[in-house]
Amino acid sequence: MALPSPCCTFTIPSVYDELRLDCRIYHSPQLQRQRSTSDALGTSGSSTRATWRKRAAIIAHPYAPLGGCYDDPIVSIVASELFQAGYVVGTFNFRGAAGSEGRTSWTAKPELADYISFYGFMIYYLSGLDVDYYEQQGASTEQSDSAGSCMEENEAAATAGELHIVLAGYSYGSMIASRLPTVEIVCDLFATTTATSAEEEEKKSPMAEIVSKARELAALWNVGYRSANDTTELSSLPTSESTTRSASSQRVSMGSGSEPGSGRQSGKDGRRRRSRRRSTLGGIGRSLERSGKKLRARFEPSSDEVGAIESQSRSTEEVQEALIPTISYLLISPILPPISSLATMSFFASRTNLDTIIQGKPVKAGIPDTELITHQTLAIYGSNDIFTSAKKLQTWAGQLAAKPGSHFRFEEVENAGHFWHERGTGTEMRRVVREWAGSVE
Repeated sequence: MALPSPCCTFTIPSVYDELRLDCRIYHSPQLQRQRSTSDALGTSGSSTRATWRKRAAIIAHPYAPLGGCYDDPIVSIVASELFQAGYVVGTFNFRGAAGSEGRTSWTAKPELADYISFYGFMIYYLSGLDVDYYEQQGASTEQSDSAGSCMEENEAAATAGELHIVLAGYSYGSMIASRLPTVEIVCDLFATTTATSAEEEEKKSPMAEIVSKARELAALWNVGYRSANDTTELSSLPTSESTTRSASSQRVSMGSGSEPGSGRQSGKDGRRRRSRRRSTLGGIGRSLERSGKKLRARFEPSSDEVGAIESQSRSTEEVQEALIPTISYLLISPILPPISSLATMSFFASRTNLDTIIQGKPVKAGIPDTELITHQTLAIYGSNDIFTSAKKLQTWAGQLAAKPGSHFRFEEVENAGHFWHERGTGTEMRRVVREWAGSVE
């Protein structure tokens, strides 16, 4: 099945240097508005509860100077399989790719920070999704208000253990994904932004802006503001002053099943849809404000907590505990030296070192030999990969899989090349991804 159009397209700043990065989100078919067991919400007092687990996947694209971007066909294939398996799927463009600002670096350290930027966004976005309630289509303003209250009650029941994120990449993207900092480091990098003062919040560091955007879009989803054939500029929606940014720097469109600006309806159906949208906008704004407050309360200390710990903010440890997801890795056509050395200008180093500095803070890149065996990992490659020989890939994968307690596994697809153009190889790769996605715990 082909990947549908994204439900949301937007930009976020890179935490490396604040360049704007194009991003997309695709919501799983298992994460839809839950229909009431009666004809109308509240008629019988019971509703269908969502059974969806909070799972997401991020897929990074190949090398931008060679045409890599989030529209890459292999990225789309992997995304579609994870989408069908029940994951919220996120893709983004590295700097210099398609519409993202900047240009590809020589060291891959800025690109590592680009991935971290979307990684942090996804942690907060996934945390903010309310899986227990979805507003019914055609709900009135009053029903929207009631829905917001229900959503807030269910939001408090969410636990950190529900979160799982697959860190994936194809080719160059797999090299970056495998060297991401540990999940604790990423959470710490973003958690410190949630404890800033009001004055610091106004300055909007890139991390703070990313967290704010994640909360904002999660709140929009929670109140059910997505229409099958409509898109909306975020700046036209009622939002709090603290989360409103210039439209030029934060373009956002919301939709489901259509690209922005396409699929307009006509006739009575179109008029009814537009009328319903106008009538519920006020309720959506109020629900969004309540949801935003609830989400902020989730990550920021209450006055009682401040008094109890005699501090103006939560400790980093508390925030980390609330946000840390479990993770796994999915690497498609991974690249090894000397190709990875060429992409990172690390010819004479014993290993590829992507340690970097983000907003003045040293950030240590992950070590693949450790991270890939600690977490559930699948590497898929072809026996005819033109960039890395099958023998070298077999040795690398075999050594990781053989380590004591390793969670690393690999699949070699016969006759497949790096680009998966050979007959039947794409289908086989789909099958492997599908089976693995269903087995991830």
